[in-house]
Amino acid sequence: MKLITVSILLLFSINAYACKCRSMSTDERISIAEEIVYARTISSSLIKGEKSKFSKGEKRDKVKINYQVIQRFKGEENNVGIVHEGHTNCSLGISTGRPYIFFIRGKRFVSRCNGSRLAYPNNKLLLELRTKFKQKDSLEE
Repeated sequence: MKLITVSILLLFSINAYACKCRSMSTDERISIAEEIVYARTISSSLIKGEKSKFSKGEKRDKVKINYQVIQRFKGEENNVGIVHEGHTNCSLGISTGRPYIFFIRGKRFVSRCNGSRLAYPNNKLLLELRTKFKQKDSLEE
């Protein structure tokens, strides 16, 4: 009986730490984003203990991510940029050197909730964005 009770409690507690995002269509994500890029991360660095609108007044670490644009769908025309992600359950867990789609808003924060994600050349979302923005495949490395 104890084993069953503990198993049930564990099952429900796992969900408590899951990322919970408002469901949005690709069109909604596009309209909300100030910039949308397909980019390769160049570097990342930890910024210790800053307050953000997401931290409810607490100091939290964030990650600064430098990227090189592979293809731009929306926003300023520049080849490099910087975004940030927090240490939350909805973080992307950025890895340097990998390609990502960034839906960038406000203070340049990215997360799974705003649609940002790891994306290799034949990624479904990437192909959808290319179709929506009527862009041909860019030259990859």
